[in-house]
Amino acid sequence: MLTLFAVGPPTIARCDPWNVDIKYSARELHSDIAVLKKIYEEVHPGLYRYRPAAEIEQLFDNAGSSVQPNMTEREFLRVLSPVVTGVQCVHTVLLGSNKLVAFENSEARLFPLRVKVLNERLWVRDSCQAPGTLTGAEILSINGDSAISLIRKLVVHGSADGENRSHKYRTLERNFASRYWRYLGNTDAFDIRYRKYDAEEKYIRLNAGISGEIGACISKRERDLSRPLSLEFLTDPNVAVLTLPTFLSGTTNFPRFLKKSFSAISEQNSEALVIDLRGNSGGFDEYAILLMRYIAHKPFRYFRTLATTLKSQSYLEYATGDSLSRLFLRPGLLRFMDRWHPGLKFQRPKRNAYTGPVYALVDGGSASTAAEFCAFSQSTGRVKLVGEECGGGYQGDNAGQIRIVSLPNSRVRVTLPFTRYEIAVLDNTNRGGARPDYFVESKIEDLINGVDTEREFLLELIRGEQSRDSSMFTPLILMSKTSTKIGELR
Repeated sequence: MLTLFAVGPPTIARCDPWNVDIKYSARELHSDIAVLKKIYEEVHPGLYRYRPAAEIEQLFDNAGSSVQPNMTEREFLRVLSPVVTGVQCVHTVLLGSNKLVAFENSEARLFPLRVKVLNERLWVRDSCQAPGTLTGAEILSINGDSAISLIRKLVVHGSADGENRSHKYRTLERNFASRYWRYLGNTDAFDIRYRKYDAEEKYIRLNAGISGEIGACISKRERDLSRPLSLEFLTDPNVAVLTLPTFLSGTTNFPRFLKKSFSAISEQNSEALVIDLRGNSGGFDEYAILLMRYIAHKPFRYFRTLATTLKSQSYLEYATGDSLSRLFLRPGLLRFMDRWHPGLKFQRPKRNAYTGPVYALVDGGSASTAAEFCAFSQSTGRVKLVGEECGGGYQGDNAGQIRIVSLPNSRVRVTLPFTRYEIAVLDNTNRGGARPDYFVESKIEDLINGVDTEREFLLELIRGEQSRDSSMFTPLILMSKTSTKIGELR
């Protein structure tokens, strides 16, 4: 799935002096809403995919009625959010203006803890302030608001396909501090009521952190937790673990990596294959289709249809980017690209396609191209999913070429997909994401202690199945395994 922008860890840089509380007139904001509505109707391929036209119209009417004189950008974001998230498209995202984001990434004072959301409960995953005191604690309230009320107030501001919930919770975790600042307002300190290890409730006051400092701290932790494309062989159970955190080529050539990986898997005679797609936010469709060819039992057609509904190019007045990238957004060229997409053709399995059982570790971060792969591979019966609901639409999504449009007065930016994808799945009733065959919920103590709950569950499951297949009883010992790791194959 080709995109023309990327969202990653914030760049820590000082922004030019800018008044975050600058006011916009009601006339300016009504004009911005009208422009967004026009762009949606002319360009968005999935505007009425999950909701009828009358409901979308009502969202815009409600936004217009909510506009007040002299609103700040953050107040306007609260007005626009239901319109943007209401389309129920993971690739239609409310970004804010460049200046607001620059201010947020350099000067805003934010909630200083990194959180995890589990079953509508809020936990401290790590902290730049007093990490030993709060790490692993359950947050019960912040500034008098209960954790569950905060989760419900903030999770609605995340975009997701259809009725998908898992992706909303995973993006809330990553953006909790930003969401709090944007949608609940400023504060210099946070009074936190918490409980640790089922002990008595305690209180602590933490000062808000400068965004750049928090971003630098968390970005380092995220880098430490990032995973390359890798292949690992375990001996107990006899399994190959293919870790794919993306469907993009970065420092590693993705097609070459798959070719070498499946050659090695064939040589090792692995009795099962685990594909780890957790946190894989997508990439190129062609790479997911290539992966499917390496595990397919028979020829397949990946997509049922691709459709671009671009009615005019008046949106270009508001689109960001250079003139070269705009050449790819001509209606005729987009439709030509759709018509010749390899996902619409029958694909044959690779000669060395893996024929054993295949499992995929998935979560709400498995979105876009990864969610498509989860839905298709599960629908064909080839892959069993382990973890939580995948983070994209089971029927497909709206993606392809993705642009950012900037509204003329507030300069608020919104991402805009151009192509509607329909996956060739059998079930047309699921309006959320692909549901796991084995649901496994993470535990905060495992996260803190570095235990991979989902992976260990799956390895125990495979170990048991291999024991039954060999007609031998072997005690299921969770951690008794050895491995050989092949790191990044280039």
